[in-house]
Amino acid sequence: MEVQQDQEALEDMENNETFKNILFNYFEQVDYIANLSYIINNLLLLIFAQIIFQQFNKKVSFKYQLTQEDNLSVAFWVIGYYIGVLISIASVTIGPSKGLLVDLEEITIYGIQAIILLNIAMWTMDHLVLSRFSLIKEMLKDKNEGAGIIMGSSAIASGLIIQGAFTGETQTLTLGMSTAFIYWLCGQIILVLATFCYNKMLCYDIGNEIEQDNVAVGIAYSGICIAISSLIGKAIKVEHLYWSDAIFNIIISLILALLLMPLTRLIISRILVGKKKLVSELVNQEKPNIGLGIIEALIYIGIAELLQWCL
Repeated sequence: MEVQQDQEALEDMENNETFKNILFNYFEQVDYIANLSYIINNLLLLIFAQIIFQQFNKKVSFKYQLTQEDNLSVAFWVIGYYIGVLISIASVTIGPSKGLLVDLEEITIYGIQAIILLNIAMWTMDHLVLSRFSLIKEMLKDKNEGAGIIMGSSAIASGLIIQGAFTGETQTLTLGMSTAFIYWLCGQIILVLATFCYNKMLCYDIGNEIEQDNVAVGIAYSGICIAISSLIGKAIKVEHLYWSDAIFNIIISLILALLLMPLTRLIISRILVGKKKLVSELVNQEKPNIGLGIIEALIYIGIAELLQWCL
Protein backbone atom coordinates (compact mmCIF):
# COMPACT_ATOMS: atom_id res chain seq x y z
CA MET A 1 0.00 0.00 0.00
CA GLU A 2 2.79 2.38 0.94
CA VAL A 3 4.67 1.48 -2.24
CA GLN A 4 1.59 2.30 -4.32
CA GLN A 5 1.19 5.67 -2.56
CA ASP A 6 4.85 6.45 -3.19
CA GLN A 7 4.43 5.63 -6.86
CA GLU A 8 1.36 7.87 -7.12
CA ALA A 9 3.18 10.70 -5.37
CA LEU A 10 6.10 10.26 -7.75
CA GLU A 11 3.76 10.36 -10.75
CA ASP A 12 2.13 13.54 -9.40
CA MET A 13 5.53 15.15 -9.03
CA GLU A 14 6.46 14.16 -12.57
CA ASN A 15 3.16 15.54 -13.86
CA ASN A 16 3.73 18.80 -11.99
CA GLU A 17 7.24 19.07 -13.42
CA THR A 18 5.89 18.40 -16.90
CA PHE A 19 3.23 21.07 -16.44
CA LYS A 20 5.83 23.54 -15.20
CA ASN A 21 8.01 22.79 -18.20
CA ILE A 22 5.07 23.36 -20.55
CA LEU A 23 4.30 26.70 -18.86
CA PHE A 24 7.96 27.71 -18.95
CA ASN A 25 8.25 26.86 -22.64
CA TYR A 26 5.00 28.71 -23.35
CA PHE A 27 6.10 31.92 -21.65
CA GLU A 28 9.53 31.59 -23.22
CA GLN A 29 7.85 31.41 -26.63
CA VAL A 30 5.69 34.43 -25.71
CA ASP A 31 8.86 36.39 -24.89
CA TYR A 32 10.35 35.37 -28.22
CA ILE A 33 7.19 36.51 -30.02
CA ALA A 34 7.20 39.83 -28.15
CA ASN A 35 10.88 40.45 -28.87
CA LEU A 36 10.39 39.54 -32.53
CA SER A 37 7.42 41.93 -32.67
CA TYR A 38 9.54 44.77 -31.28
CA ILE A 39 12.30 44.06 -33.81
CA ILE A 40 9.89 44.00 -36.76
CA ASN A 41 8.18 47.16 -35.53
CA ASN A 42 11.49 49.01 -35.27
CA LEU A 43 12.58 47.81 -38.71
CA LEU A 44 9.36 49.26 -40.11
CA LEU A 45 10.20 52.54 -38.36
CA LEU A 46 13.60 52.51 -40.07
CA ILE A 47 11.85 52.10 -43.43
CA PHE A 48 9.54 54.97 -42.52
CA ALA A 49 12.60 57.04 -41.57
CA GLN A 50 14.07 56.51 -45.04
CA ILE A 51 10.77 57.50 -46.72
CA ILE A 52 10.49 60.68 -44.64
CA PHE A 53 14.16 61.48 -45.23
CA GLN A 54 13.59 61.31 -48.98
CA GLN A 55 10.39 63.38 -48.73
CA PHE A 56 12.20 66.15 -46.87
CA ASN A 57 14.95 66.08 -49.51
CA LYS A 58 13.08 65.44 -52.75
CA LYS A 59 15.75 67.05 -54.91
CA VAL A 60 18.45 64.70 -53.65
CA SER A 61 18.97 61.31 -55.29
CA PHE A 62 20.80 59.45 -52.55
CA LYS A 63 21.42 56.37 -54.70
CA TYR A 64 23.00 58.48 -57.43
CA GLN A 65 25.13 60.53 -55.03
CA LEU A 66 26.37 57.49 -53.13
CA THR A 67 26.96 55.09 -56.03
CA GLN A 68 27.56 57.19 -59.16
CA GLU A 69 29.16 60.30 -57.66
CA ASP A 70 30.85 58.49 -54.75
CA ASN A 71 29.93 61.56 -52.71
CA LEU A 72 31.57 61.19 -49.29
CA SER A 73 29.86 64.31 -47.92
CA VAL A 74 26.42 62.79 -48.57
CA ALA A 75 27.64 59.55 -46.96
CA PHE A 76 28.54 61.52 -43.79
CA TRP A 77 25.08 63.05 -43.84
CA VAL A 78 23.31 59.70 -44.25
CA ILE A 79 25.44 58.04 -41.53
CA GLY A 80 24.66 60.83 -39.08
CA TYR A 81 20.98 60.68 -39.94
CA TYR A 82 20.66 56.97 -39.23
CA ILE A 83 22.61 57.30 -35.99
CA GLY A 84 20.12 60.00 -34.98
CA VAL A 85 17.22 57.75 -36.04
CA LEU A 86 18.55 54.85 -33.97
CA ILE A 87 18.99 57.07 -30.91
CA SER A 88 15.42 58.35 -31.38
CA ILE A 89 13.90 54.89 -31.83
CA ALA A 90 15.81 53.57 -28.82
CA SER A 91 14.42 56.40 -26.69
CA VAL A 92 10.81 55.40 -27.45
CA THR A 93 11.50 51.66 -27.17
CA ILE A 94 13.32 51.47 -23.83
CA GLY A 95 11.11 51.54 -20.74
CA PRO A 96 8.74 49.47 -18.62
CA SER A 97 6.35 47.29 -20.59
CA LYS A 98 2.61 48.00 -20.57
CA GLY A 99 1.73 44.89 -22.53
CA LEU A 100 2.69 43.90 -26.06
CA LEU A 101 -0.12 45.65 -27.95
CA VAL A 102 0.12 48.89 -25.95
CA ASP A 103 3.92 48.86 -26.29
CA LEU A 104 3.73 48.45 -30.07
CA GLU A 105 1.15 51.23 -30.35
CA GLU A 106 3.22 53.68 -28.28
CA ILE A 107 6.53 52.77 -29.96
CA THR A 108 4.96 53.27 -33.39
CA ILE A 109 3.30 56.61 -32.64
CA TYR A 110 6.18 58.05 -30.63
CA GLY A 111 8.64 56.70 -33.19
CA ILE A 112 6.87 58.38 -36.10
CA GLN A 113 6.76 61.65 -34.15
CA ALA A 114 10.46 61.41 -33.24
CA ILE A 115 11.51 60.74 -36.86
CA ILE A 116 9.52 63.70 -38.16
CA LEU A 117 11.02 65.97 -35.49
CA LEU A 118 14.48 64.73 -36.42
CA ASN A 119 14.00 65.74 -40.04
CA ILE A 120 12.61 69.13 -39.03
CA ALA A 121 15.75 69.67 -36.93
CA MET A 122 18.00 68.98 -39.93
CA TRP A 123 15.94 71.39 -42.03
CA THR A 124 16.46 73.98 -39.30
CA MET A 125 20.23 73.49 -39.41
CA ASP A 126 20.30 74.01 -43.19
CA HIS A 127 17.90 76.97 -43.36
CA LEU A 128 18.23 78.82 -40.03
CA VAL A 129 21.48 78.06 -38.21
CA LEU A 130 23.82 78.44 -41.20
CA SER A 131 21.35 80.32 -43.37
CA ARG A 132 23.84 82.30 -45.46
CA PHE A 133 24.29 79.31 -47.76
CA SER A 134 22.78 75.87 -48.19
CA LEU A 135 24.69 72.97 -46.68
CA ILE A 136 22.86 70.56 -48.96
CA LYS A 137 23.87 72.51 -52.08
CA GLU A 138 27.46 72.54 -50.82
CA MET A 139 27.33 68.74 -50.56
CA LEU A 140 25.76 68.19 -53.98
CA LYS A 141 27.73 70.74 -56.02
CA ASP A 142 31.11 70.85 -54.28
CA LYS A 143 31.03 67.52 -52.41
CA ASN A 144 31.82 69.62 -49.34
CA GLU A 145 32.73 67.08 -46.65
CA GLY A 146 32.61 69.70 -43.89
CA ALA A 147 28.99 70.46 -44.78
CA GLY A 148 28.15 66.75 -44.79
CA ILE A 149 29.71 66.27 -41.36
CA ILE A 150 27.72 69.21 -39.95
CA MET A 151 24.44 67.89 -41.38
CA GLY A 152 25.15 64.43 -40.00
CA SER A 153 26.06 65.83 -36.59
CA SER A 154 22.87 67.91 -36.53
CA ALA A 155 20.90 64.66 -36.82
CA ILE A 156 22.88 63.06 -33.98
CA ALA A 157 22.45 66.22 -31.89
CA SER A 158 18.69 66.27 -32.45
CA GLY A 159 18.55 62.54 -31.65
CA LEU A 160 20.13 63.26 -28.25
CA ILE A 161 17.54 65.98 -27.55
CA ILE A 162 14.74 63.65 -28.67
CA GLN A 163 16.12 60.95 -26.36
CA GLY A 164 15.74 63.31 -23.42
CA ALA A 165 12.34 64.59 -24.56
CA PHE A 166 10.79 61.14 -24.95
CA THR A 167 12.18 59.67 -21.72
CA GLY A 168 9.67 59.24 -18.90
CA GLU A 169 6.09 58.15 -18.35
CA THR A 170 2.86 60.11 -18.88
CA GLN A 171 -0.75 59.31 -18.10
CA THR A 172 -2.01 59.43 -21.69
CA LEU A 173 -0.53 59.06 -25.15
CA THR A 174 -1.67 62.54 -26.20
CA LEU A 175 -0.07 64.11 -23.12
CA GLY A 176 3.14 62.21 -23.82
CA MET A 177 3.27 63.44 -27.42
CA SER A 178 2.62 67.05 -26.48
CA THR A 179 5.11 66.98 -23.60
CA ALA A 180 7.81 65.44 -25.80
CA PHE A 181 7.19 68.05 -28.51
CA ILE A 182 7.46 70.97 -26.07
CA TYR A 183 10.67 69.58 -24.56
CA TRP A 184 12.10 69.00 -28.05
CA LEU A 185 11.14 72.49 -29.22
CA CYS A 186 12.69 74.13 -26.13
CA GLY A 187 15.80 72.00 -26.62
CA GLN A 188 16.16 72.96 -30.29
CA ILE A 189 15.71 76.67 -29.58
CA ILE A 190 18.31 76.55 -26.82
CA LEU A 191 20.69 74.59 -29.09
CA VAL A 192 20.40 77.24 -31.82
CA LEU A 193 20.96 80.08 -29.32
CA ALA A 194 23.89 78.31 -27.63
CA THR A 195 25.70 77.55 -30.89
CA PHE A 196 25.06 81.14 -32.03
CA CYS A 197 26.63 82.47 -28.81
CA TYR A 198 29.60 80.16 -29.15
CA ASN A 199 30.13 81.18 -32.76
CA LYS A 200 30.39 84.80 -31.61
CA MET A 201 33.15 83.76 -29.20
CA LEU A 202 35.31 82.42 -32.03
CA CYS A 203 37.83 84.55 -33.88
CA TYR A 204 36.87 83.18 -37.30
CA ASP A 205 33.66 82.91 -39.31
CA ILE A 206 32.38 79.34 -39.40
CA GLY A 207 30.22 80.00 -42.47
CA ASN A 208 33.16 81.28 -44.52
CA GLU A 209 35.33 78.34 -43.52
CA ILE A 210 32.66 75.78 -44.41
CA GLU A 211 32.10 77.43 -47.78
CA GLN A 212 35.84 77.07 -48.39
CA ASP A 213 35.53 73.31 -47.78
CA ASN A 214 37.29 73.44 -44.41
CA VAL A 215 36.67 69.94 -43.06
CA ALA A 216 38.58 70.60 -39.81
CA VAL A 217 36.24 73.46 -38.84
CA GLY A 218 33.22 71.35 -39.80
CA ILE A 219 34.36 68.58 -37.46
CA ALA A 220 35.05 71.01 -34.59
CA TYR A 221 31.65 72.67 -35.04
CA SER A 222 29.97 69.26 -35.07
CA GLY A 223 31.60 68.50 -31.73
CA ILE A 224 30.07 71.66 -30.28
CA CYS A 225 26.58 70.74 -31.55
CA ILE A 226 26.74 67.19 -30.17
CA ALA A 227 28.19 68.33 -26.83
CA ILE A 228 25.54 70.99 -26.24
CA SER A 229 22.74 68.66 -27.33
CA SER A 230 24.02 65.99 -24.96
CA LEU A 231 23.74 68.46 -22.08
CA ILE A 232 20.26 69.55 -23.15
CA GLY A 233 19.07 65.95 -23.51
CA LYS A 234 20.41 65.06 -20.07
CA ALA A 235 18.79 68.12 -18.46
CA ILE A 236 15.32 67.41 -19.88
CA LYS A 237 15.58 63.66 -19.30
CA VAL A 238 15.29 64.20 -15.55
CA GLU A 239 11.65 64.34 -14.42
CA HIS A 240 10.59 67.82 -13.26
CA LEU A 241 7.46 69.05 -11.53
CA TYR A 242 7.56 72.36 -13.40
CA TRP A 243 8.75 73.45 -16.85
CA SER A 244 10.77 76.21 -15.24
CA ASP A 245 12.89 73.65 -13.39
CA ALA A 246 13.84 71.91 -16.65
CA ILE A 247 14.69 75.20 -18.38
CA PHE A 248 16.73 76.32 -15.34
CA ASN A 249 18.74 73.07 -15.38
CA ILE A 250 19.44 73.43 -19.09
CA ILE A 251 20.58 77.04 -18.75
CA ILE A 252 22.90 76.25 -15.82
CA SER A 253 24.45 73.35 -17.73
CA LEU A 254 24.98 75.47 -20.85
CA ILE A 255 26.51 78.39 -18.94
CA LEU A 256 29.03 76.01 -17.37
CA ALA A 257 29.69 74.42 -20.76
CA LEU A 258 30.21 77.76 -22.53
CA LEU A 259 32.67 78.75 -19.80
CA LEU A 260 34.55 75.47 -19.51
CA MET A 261 34.77 74.48 -23.18
CA PRO A 262 36.90 77.44 -24.35
CA LEU A 263 39.06 77.22 -21.20
CA THR A 264 39.68 73.49 -21.63
CA ARG A 265 40.28 73.99 -25.35
CA LEU A 266 42.92 76.62 -24.53
CA ILE A 267 44.67 74.42 -21.97
CA ILE A 268 44.77 71.33 -24.17
CA SER A 269 45.86 73.34 -27.21
CA ARG A 270 48.77 74.67 -25.16
CA ILE A 271 49.73 71.13 -24.22
CA LEU A 272 49.38 69.66 -27.73
CA VAL A 273 50.26 72.58 -29.99
CA GLY A 274 52.48 74.69 -27.74
CA LYS A 275 52.78 78.41 -28.35
CA LYS A 276 51.17 78.09 -31.76
CA LYS A 277 47.43 78.74 -31.54
CA LEU A 278 45.00 75.93 -32.31
CA VAL A 279 43.00 78.34 -34.47
CA SER A 280 45.94 78.80 -36.82
CA GLU A 281 46.01 75.03 -37.35
CA LEU A 282 42.34 75.01 -38.30
CA VAL A 283 41.91 78.11 -40.44
CA ASN A 284 45.25 79.79 -41.25
CA GLN A 285 46.82 76.95 -43.22
CA GLU A 286 46.54 75.98 -46.86
CA LYS A 287 45.53 72.51 -45.68
CA PRO A 288 43.58 72.70 -42.38
CA ASN A 289 44.65 70.25 -39.68
CA ILE A 290 41.84 67.67 -39.61
CA GLY A 291 43.46 65.73 -36.78
CA LEU A 292 43.33 68.71 -34.45
CA GLY A 293 39.76 69.38 -35.58
CA ILE A 294 38.82 65.89 -34.40
CA ILE A 295 40.65 66.45 -31.10
CA GLU A 296 38.83 69.75 -30.56
CA ALA A 297 35.46 68.08 -31.22
CA LEU A 298 36.25 65.30 -28.75
CA ILE A 299 37.31 67.87 -26.14
CA TYR A 300 33.87 69.49 -26.35
CA ILE A 301 32.05 66.16 -26.12
CA GLY A 302 34.29 65.04 -23.25
CA ILE A 303 33.59 68.22 -21.27
CA ALA A 304 29.85 67.73 -21.82
CA GLU A 305 30.05 64.17 -20.52
CA LEU A 306 32.09 65.31 -17.51
CA LEU A 307 29.48 67.93 -16.65
CA GLN A 308 26.73 65.31 -16.85
CA TRP A 309 28.57 63.08 -14.38
CA CYS A 310 29.11 65.95 -11.95
CA LEU A 311 25.74 67.74 -12.10
